[in-house]
Amino acid sequence: MKLTQLIAQYVKFRKSLGQDFESNERRLRTFSRFVGESADIR
Repeated sequence: MKLTQLIAQYVKFRKSLGQDFESNERRLRTFSRFVGESADIR
């Protein structure tokens, strides 16, 4: 699974719980770009 996919799933999950997750979403996406968007997570 790619890091960007994992982050997208996690953000969707947190938002489905009704949480305001905008700033954390930006941080995670910035981290993803830093590490490499195509980073493979095992």
